[in-house]
Amino acid sequence: MIKELKEMPWISVLFHPRSTIRSVQETNFSKQILILAILNGIVLFFYSAEDEHWGDNLSPGWFVIVAILGSPLLGLFTLYLFGVFVKWTGKLLKGGADAKQIRLALSYGYIPFIFMSLILWIILLSIFGFDVFASGFEDKGLLGRHLNNADSLNPGMTMLTIVMVIIAFPIMIITMLILPLIITSKCIGEVQGFSAWKGLSNYLLAIISLVFSGIIFAIIIGLFVMNQFTRWEFPFN
Repeated sequence: MIKELKEMPWISVLFHPRSTIRSVQETNFSKQILILAILNGIVLFFYSAEDEHWGDNLSPGWFVIVAILGSPLLGLFTLYLFGVFVKWTGKLLKGGADAKQIRLALSYGYIPFIFMSLILWIILLSIFGFDVFASGFEDKGLLGRHLNNADSLNPGMTMLTIVMVIIAFPIMIITMLILPLIITSKCIGEVQGFSAWKGLSNYLLAIISLVFSGIIFAIIIGLFVMNQFTRWEFPFN
C-alpha cells in the first residue's frame, strides 16, 4: 500500500507529507511545480472572479479567454512571490532549502485546497453556470433561496439545507484551510530541515512578512501619488 502511494505523490502527500517530499526531490519535479501552480492559479482566478462579479462585465467567451491567459500567470506569480518570503524568513530560522525546494513544498502543501476547490467549482458551474460570477448570485443560489424565503418553503426542505450546510461546512474548512496548513508546514519542515512546528513558524512568518511588506508598499505608493498630485499645476488656476 505504501509503495503504491509513493507512485502517486499527489495522494501520498495527504498521508505522508515528509516522505513524499523526500522522494519527489529525487526526481525532476519542475513540471509538477508548474502544473500545481497553474491549477492553483485557476482556483484563485475563480474565487476572485466570483468575489468581484466579473460575470457582470465579461461575456462567457471573454471570461474563458481571460481565465486561460490569466490563471497561469496568477498561479506562478503568487507561488514565486510567496516563495521568496518563505525562503527569506526560513534563512532567519537557519533553514537550508533553496528557492526551488521551497516552491516544491508550497505546491504540494496546497494540493488539498486546490482539489477541494476544483471539485467545488465544478459542482457550482454545472448547477448554476456562468451565473456564479454575476452579482446577486448569493440570492440565486440554492442556499440563498432557502434562507431568504424560509417562510414560504417546506420546513423539511429548509431543515435539509441546514443539515447539509452543518455537515459540509466543517469538512470544507478542514480540507481547504486546516489540512493545507498542516501539510505545508510539514513539507516546508522537510526541505528546510525543520520540525513540523518550526516549518509552521516559517510559514506564518512568511505570511506576516508578506502582509507587512504589502502595507508598506501601499503606503509608499499612496504618499508618492499624493506628492505628485500636490505638484500638479492647473492652467485655469
